[in-house]
Amino acid sequence: MTFTQPMRFAPQLAEHAVAVTLSDATRIAYVDSAPSGRSEPIILVHGLQDEADSWRHVFQPLARQRRVLALDLPGFGRSDKRERRYSIDTFAGAMLRWLDALDIPRASFIGNSMGAMICEQIALTQPGRVRDLTLVDGTLAITRQPAGSRGALLRRLFASWLDKRYFAKLRQSPQAAYDTLRGYYGDLGSLPQDDRDFLFQRVNERVWDEGQRLAALSAQMNFAPFFVRNMSAIKRGVPQLSMPTAVIWGSKDSVFPLVNGAARAGMQAGARYIEIAGAGHLPHQERPEAFVEALN
Repeated sequence: MTFTQPMRFAPQLAEHAVAVTLSDATRIAYVDSAPSGRSEPIILVHGLQDEADSWRHVFQPLARQRRVLALDLPGFGRSDKRERRYSIDTFAGAMLRWLDALDIPRASFIGNSMGAMICEQIALTQPGRVRDLTLVDGTLAITRQPAGSRGALLRRLFASWLDKRYFAKLRQSPQAAYDTLRGYYGDLGSLPQDDRDFLFQRVNERVWDEGQRLAALSAQMNFAPFFVRNMSAIKRGVPQLSMPTAVIWGSKDSVFPLVNGAARAGMQAGARYIEIAGAGHLPHQERPEAFVEALN
């Protein structure tokens, strides 16, 4: 197998692939179910070390009812991976410039993990642009830290060279790289064989993508400063959000503790909380039918 060639979109998304260059020369790759559509679309936003392909199982079902777009955030997938500072607020700014370039003033936002944080930041800072909000296994209003986050952050803040060594080891063993995915799924081995084959290829492509490694490292290093600057505003702002909001969590999420989902829904009047049984951190991949149903 070859892992150093440019990433291809998942087969479910490939025919919808397009790209746009923003005013700051950042190229954003994305998929769009109806490029000429004028209605308020659904925007799907992936998490850290992921790509638009994360939504491959729900893109078409959602597109039967509305225009749907899923982007590769800057630094990930097929979008530009220039060396620069990556953080929640810079991702949010890039997304807003991307939506402006596509003449989309308002949309429904669905984000997973870090993508949920980005969508929530847009809701807090630009609420007029958010028709409704769906947070999937992620929130800025953190009640309990993600598993291992403190140790991982310290390693990256004070010895980022360890990250490079870690990836070098994974490059020597494609199976070891694949095994790093197990904690993100309720049961990785129960996925269909073609899905496991796709994930095996994809995680190894990430491991060999130095630009994506550096972007993910930068984002992780900037989580703590972002929260130091913004936690007071987040705690004040979340209860004041008025757009319809759903909080969806996989019942077996071992990355972001389940308590965060219920607590986040409880902070906002009228917010819905839905657990998807048997799913881990990526319920839209493991239980796509249940995920789509939860959105209705």
